[in-house]
Formats: sequence, structure tokens, C-alpha cells
Amino acid sequence: RSFTLSVQATDNASTPASSTANVVINVADLTEAVNVASTAWTNAGLTVKLDPSGTLLRVVTSGTDNNAVLEQHVLAKVSSLTVSGRASADDRLIIDFSNGSPIPSSGISYSGGTGGNDSLELSNGVGFTNVTHNFTDANSGSVTVSTATASSVINYSGLEPIVDNQIGRAHV
Repeated sequence: RSFTLSVQATDNASTPASSTANVVINVADLTEAVNVASTAWTNAGLTVKLDPSGTLLRVVTSGTDNNAVLEQHVLAKVSSLTVSGRASADDRLIIDFSNGSPIPSSGISYSGGTGGNDSLELSNGVGFTNVTHNFTDANSGSVTVSTATASSVINYSGLEPIVDNQIGRAHV
């Protein structure tokens, strides 16, 4: 589906001139930033993963089947994913690589919120050439997972443990 937007520019010089041009916006080319609010959490935690076809990014309640999908988006159309944890609660975010990398092109940002015991777990990943942990402080930093062809970043803050169950050539 496309939309046409008419734009008119006027030159404020002594001899005003104007012109009109058509700009075509193709909705299929647009990407979206996905935000998962703190209200989406349950005590079981959240899991970010791909569907079995590897094309749909899903946020599900941890420990449930694919029918408990809270968010679902075409991965190629998602620019970034931001997950906000609850205040004074134990939040556990699992990034599950079993159907491929669910990390959008601009990465995942996860804020555990204040208080509680907030955690990040990386699971079911194989084929990584490197998994690099960059620590800003005891509770914040980033994890970069790399394959032979791409790298993806998870930024985090307000966390206590980070569990890395990835099988990679090098953990840095």
C-alpha cells in the first residue's frame, strides 16, 4: 500500500517561486520500534524469540507455549526492541536463539527497573563466533553476539545476574 504526499516549497526571495513534487511513501518499507511496557510482565518473566519459520519476532510469557504471545512482529520490519522491567519486582528476560537470532537490526534494550532481582538470560544459541560482554558497571552494559555474517547487541541496565548459556568460539 502506498500514499502520496504533496509538498510545496516557497522561496521568500523578491520573486516568489513555488513548485510541487510528489513523494511516495511505501508502508511496506517502514520499520517500527517495538516497546514492551512494564505492565506486560508476569512473575514467570518474558521470553524474546523467533517463531519456527524464523521470520516473526515474538515476546511470550516465559514457560508457556507459542499461544501465549504478548507481542508479534515481522522481524525484518522491527528496527529495535525496548523492554522495561517492573519496579520492585523480580524480572527475568530470556533471549532464546533456538529459531535464530531474535535481535532486531538496532538491537534490544532492557531496563530491569528499580529494586527486585532483575536478570537477563541468553539461551539456545549455537554457531556464534563470539559473545562479548561489555560492563559499564555492576548492573549495566551490553552483550554482542556475533556469527560469521552479523553481530547483534543487547544493551541492559538495572540488572543483577546475567546468565550466558551460549555456545560460541570465544566469550570475551
